[in-house]
Amino acid sequence: MKIKTTFLKIMLVGMSGFILFLGLVLSFGVLHSYFIHDLYIEKVLTYFSLYGSAIVALMVIVFIYRILRLIDQNNPFSDQSLHFIRLIKKSTLAMFVLFLGLLPMFYKIADGADAPGMMIIGLGIMAVPLVVVVFIATIEKLLESVIQIKLENDLTV
Repeated sequence: MKIKTTFLKIMLVGMSGFILFLGLVLSFGVLHSYFIHDLYIEKVLTYFSLYGSAIVALMVIVFIYRILRLIDQNNPFSDQSLHFIRLIKKSTLAMFVLFLGLLPMFYKIADGADAPGMMIIGLGIMAVPLVVVVFIATIEKLLESVIQIKLENDLTV
């Protein structure tokens, strides 16, 4: 079991590194826009949305790491793991709200390039965290049922 969780922990470290790399690249973009005086409200809102969602994504990675530690301790079906699942659900919902800040930039790009498909792409990107929230809510209900069954079985033994 520890081999599988070790692989997942390594993947989480890789995902964290990727998110931090994207944040660094985004920082260079912000500095470049600042120095050439090309900042406008849509761009600033997009930067704040992307930075905020990167911070929330790193928080989700920490919560997933804590769940993996609970699995290593042979305690995956506990109230603590349910608490982490709820935190992941709330964080992903916050990421959806932060992604709403990307819409003005997608509109500006779609309007400037005369490409109405860009708005559909932007809405699709925004819908991803919402779909993940629904999936996590399903997993949360499933985990609640498993914990309830586990408690009933512990009482009968």
